[in-house]
Amino acid sequence: MPAPGKSRPRGQSSLAVSTGDGRWSILNASPDIRGQFQANAQLHPKGLRQSPLCSVLLTNGDIDHIAGLLSLREQTPFAIYATREILNLLAENSIFNAVSNELVRRHPIRLEQGVKLQKGITARLFAVPARCRCFLKPELSTPL
Repeated sequence: MPAPGKSRPRGQSSLAVSTGDGRWSILNASPDIRGQFQANAQLHPKGLRQSPLCSVLLTNGDIDHIAGLLSLREQTPFAIYATREILNLLAENSIFNAVSNELVRRHPIRLEQGVKLQKGITARLFAVPARCRCFLKPELSTPL
């Protein structure tokens, strides 16, 4: 229990969905994803390199939604679904080369296009107002 006047630490947002067949799709890969997987036994590997994760849908290119991909680089196959702009953002940043292009398939999708994340789970991206991604605009960043 936190001290009076203190709030509990909160994690970043990711959402895991499944139809109950043991396969999981993740909406956004937050920096906290490793801890989120550890806290939920259904997401634990079933054996060496046998993750129940089958896909990740990235809803935008915010750091809070893509940084967790680096925790999913353990040579386990899954699919990434995102708009062409988000996939280009990943491709332009060499750190995301750690997520194997050979094992992790990238699927470009368009807004308003339905995409099948796995059997029984379909998603559709749509535009919403957003803040600027300051890490993409160096002139808006402040020096450390």
